[in-house]
Amino acid sequence: MDIIDNIMITCRWVLFLVTPDYKINGFHNFQGGAVLMKELEENGNTHGRFVPLLTGGIKQTDIRRTWLKSIQPICFPDERFIETIVKLIKQFR
Repeated sequence: MDIIDNIMITCRWVLFLVTPDYKINGFHNFQGGAVLMKELEENGNTHGRFVPLLTGGIKQTDIRRTWLKSIQPICFPDERFIETIVKLIKQFR
C-alpha cells in the first residue's frame, strides 16, 4: 500500500480497476490510472480522492460497465471500504 501513498503525493485522484486475477498475481496486476494534481486544479477541483472502481471478490463474468457508473467516490477509505464497494456492486446483479 506504500505504492498508493507515493502516488497520492503527486496525484489527487487515483482510479483503480482491480481485476479478478488480483488474488493470483498480486498488487502489480492493478489496472489503474491517476489524474495529476495540476490537471485537477486547472478544472477547479482541489479535493483529493481515491476512487476504487471494482475490487476483489468479483468474477470476471460479473464485471459490467453500468456498475462503474454507479460507484461513488470515496475520499478517505477506512478498513471497511472494500466491503462497501462489493455491496454496491452486488446491488446491480
